[in-house]
Amino acid sequence: MKKYIKFTAMCLLAWVLWGFYGCNEDALFEKEQYEKVLCLLSDDDHIFTVVHSLEEDISTGNFSVIVGGSKHFEEDVTVEFEPETELLDQYNKKNFDINTGKYARQLPANRYSLSSMSLTIKAADKQQYGLLPVQVNTAGLSPDTTYVIPLRIKSVSKYKLNPDKINVLYRIRTKNHYASQSPVTDYSSRGITQAENADAPEALNITKRIVPVSKNSIRFYPGRLNYDDRTATVDELQNNAVFIRINSGNSIDLLPYGTVQIEKIDEYSTDNMYEEVVYGNLNRCTFYLHYKYRTQNNDGTYGEWIIVNESLRIDRNKNE
Repeated sequence: MKKYIKFTAMCLLAWVLWGFYGCNEDALFEKEQYEKVLCLLSDDDHIFTVVHSLEEDISTGNFSVIVGGSKHFEEDVTVEFEPETELLDQYNKKNFDINTGKYARQLPANRYSLSSMSLTIKAADKQQYGLLPVQVNTAGLSPDTTYVIPLRIKSVSKYKLNPDKINVLYRIRTKNHYASQSPVTDYSSRGITQAENADAPEALNITKRIVPVSKNSIRFYPGRLNYDDRTATVDELQNNAVFIRINSGNSIDLLPYGTVQIEKIDEYSTDNMYEEVVYGNLNRCTFYLHYKYRTQNNDGTYGEWIIVNESLRIDRNKNE
């Protein structure tokens, strides 16, 4: 009988302890679930990419602060910011090591402005984030340079900060009406090419990466030349790239980026023109190009002329 009573007491004690720890675990889980934690929105490399329009003199984007936790916060939260001084160097060394040509660069201070170095997230707004506007002057930014604005959270008036997400590199990508850096823009190229001493033309059927350069200009590679601008070397760009400038009335000028020589051939009225045609919910955008080009050899001389008649085409949603 005594053994039975002792066994029963031990069971009751175990049940009480289990209930005690179980309740504590539930309380801890509920606390973690409802706990408010603030952070700057970014990817694993602390990069936050925003696309800015080249069609505006000053383009506006936003840094984003997120308030974590499943339960909405009940009081206003003020977030103060300060310049970030170490993250850019850490990012470059981690991702590019000694390849300094690929390093991201801090956008010069005269190219952007922050109207404030703080923001307040209002509890009454019922949203779990806050936006800090930044105005960027995109004119003249090189499509071959990664520009960033480093920033960090200095303090918050309430709640905790995620220590791994208090700083960010705001990466600037650009776009215009014809192309975008993010997501990248690929046009299909269809036509013919013929070297000046060749007996017959050859069909052209490839995909070309198009890069925005200014409000009314893009960059491409003529004929069969084709490089990924994200990995192309400076020499490849200098020796091969060409600008397309779209004029009023949709006529086109072709201009060398570096040493390549290029001349328009205006044989027909549709040569070297840009056209947009609507098909349902799609805009069919087409560059009708007719030109000849030649590239420079290592000794400074030029190769033979290559004549190209091609159309660059992409179908895009009308809302893009």
